[in-house]
Amino acid sequence: MVINFDNNSLNLINNMNISIKEQTNSIEKISSGLKINRASDDAANLSISQKVKLQIRALHQYSKNIQDGISLVDSVEGVLGEMTSLIHSLKESVIEFHNDANSEEEKLIIEKHTDEILNTIDSLAKNYSYNGMKLLCGDPTYGTIINIKIGDNRHDLLEIWNYNYELDNLGSEEFYIFDKTSSFEWVNDVHMDINFTRSDYGAIRNRLTWALEGVNHSKELLQAYVSKIEDSNIATQMLKFTKNKLKIHTSTKILNSLHKPKEQFIELLKNNDNSNKMIYS
Repeated sequence: MVINFDNNSLNLINNMNISIKEQTNSIEKISSGLKINRASDDAANLSISQKVKLQIRALHQYSKNIQDGISLVDSVEGVLGEMTSLIHSLKESVIEFHNDANSEEEKLIIEKHTDEILNTIDSLAKNYSYNGMKLLCGDPTYGTIINIKIGDNRHDLLEIWNYNYELDNLGSEEFYIFDKTSSFEWVNDVHMDINFTRSDYGAIRNRLTWALEGVNHSKELLQAYVSKIEDSNIATQMLKFTKNKLKIHTSTKILNSLHKPKEQFIELLKNNDNSNKMIYS
């Protein structure tokens, strides 16, 4: 029996402390779901994961930018669609006006109707706005181009043009309902111009959709990469937790058994001391 230095007990205690530390670490990883909770867990991978998270945050904002751009394009294209319908009605009115089967009274009503259509087109152009931006009246406040930032590079910009569909800009003075030829030419020119703008917005809409798909795909891949670096394997950690729990329990039992001979020896000494006292008394 060793009294001054019990190497077996010290080794057992050290190993038990290591198991307790590992068990605590497993509990932390199970409860947080992360295998990197602090820099000391894995300094290199923590640095990598933080850089990737920065990229993910940037991609998330680009995704939001693109969705805002899609909403803008859809909104403008909707107004242009309404203008197209008005131009169709305008042409129908011109054709009806030049039908001699209509009386002068009826032609006067048709003329007033065409004026209402023209005023409605002008009103749509002047009053339409998206998020406070007037995009169909050539408002110089916002310039001629709206840029949508869709990527990190300097040239990752998607341009949306600001058009002007006010009657003054469309040369409405050339529309004279009593002149069938000039009226048709003006209607056809405006109709073609609006359709060209709508096709331009349609192409921009497609580019934004493709950009959104690319950004979301990149974000998904990066999130999977971060998950691989940071996320804890719960099954593995539960296995480690159970293993360390068993080791701690076993170490405690062995430590108690190692202490029993010492306790018996001390008890023997006490009994011997008591016997000596009785003899001398």
